[in-house]
Amino acid sequence: MPLDRDTLLVFGAFIPSLLGLVAIGVAGGLRERDRALWLWGVAMLVAGLNQLLLVSLPTTALTIALANACFLAWVVLVLVSVGWGSGRQPRIGLFAAWAAAAWLAFLAAAHLGGDLRLGRLLNWPNIVLMFCLAFYWAASDRRKRMPLARGLLLAGLGLEALAVAFRTSLVAFGDLRAVLLMDNPTTANVVFLAAATLGLILGTLGMLLSTMDAVNRRLRFALEVDALTRLASRHAFFEQARAIPEGTALALLMVDIDHFKAINDRFGHAGGDAALAHAGQVFRAALPAGRLAARLGGEEFAVLLPGAGMEEALALAETLRATAAARPWRADDGEPVPVQLSIGVAAGREGLEALLRRADAALYRAKAEGRNRVVAG
Repeated sequence: MPLDRDTLLVFGAFIPSLLGLVAIGVAGGLRERDRALWLWGVAMLVAGLNQLLLVSLPTTALTIALANACFLAWVVLVLVSVGWGSGRQPRIGLFAAWAAAAWLAFLAAAHLGGDLRLGRLLNWPNIVLMFCLAFYWAASDRRKRMPLARGLLLAGLGLEALAVAFRTSLVAFGDLRAVLLMDNPTTANVVFLAAATLGLILGTLGMLLSTMDAVNRRLRFALEVDALTRLASRHAFFEQARAIPEGTALALLMVDIDHFKAINDRFGHAGGDAALAHAGQVFRAALPAGRLAARLGGEEFAVLLPGAGMEEALALAETLRATAAARPWRADDGEPVPVQLSIGVAAGREGLEALLRRADAALYRAKAEGRNRVVAG
């Protein structure tokens, strides 16, 4: 099934270049640029350049050398991109040196020694190993990546590894027409090109889906988690509170940091932020797992206790107050600064809005009675 050079150009150069532009465009359009997707896009452009060199220039020693340099650069870029996307910190210098050594071995065998087959056999197994390493990194990524995204990426990397291994086997067993892809569009070469192109498409789709999934998770986290205290956000608190069925026994703690304005005035906004972060640590230390604590805004917090009565809520509030009193915040100079809490408590079955009003009124009484105390509403 011979194909003309123009058709090979479309598959070999245009498609990866288009994929690269799409990946770079998506990465550049994100508020926080995803470096893994951006580098993947650069890799696809290099893959397109590699094929363009082969199809648009006469087959000479220089063309083949440049094309192999692009080939190796493409694989290194893919490897680093997958490493970043999998949460690793690849040793870029090491992989660049590995690729350079493989390229020099190819040059020595193919151009100095005059044995193009040996040059390929010294070069291509390294490319297969790099793709296998990228496949391993993607497969062993323990983050909650979208299953479809991971499957597409693994399929793409696996196809690339198999395609290069297939072409290497052709060279190893004597089919020298497999060496010069564009000059000899044989059935085997077309199969190689089709598999490699499909691998690029699947891998790019996997990277795009994985990136968008990560962006969505970051957005959900930003919406549901307060950045300073790492407690639930106001939005998450009311979403969960309003999901509790009517008539359910419910307790609520309304909490304020005492004299927070004085902390801000003395230590500045950076100090105030550090005190809020410290308060978040106090909540996590004092509250049992499964209890929802949220920062409602400023120095105001709330704790939601589904199924709890007044006695349990008061005991938990006192534990929270005592923990805060015993754990002062340390300023930059090491000075201990009290981060004490006033807490209003309400419990009952009358619903969230009524409990909020009662707990808020109890909080104001706690502050009026001297602060650093728990008051039932």
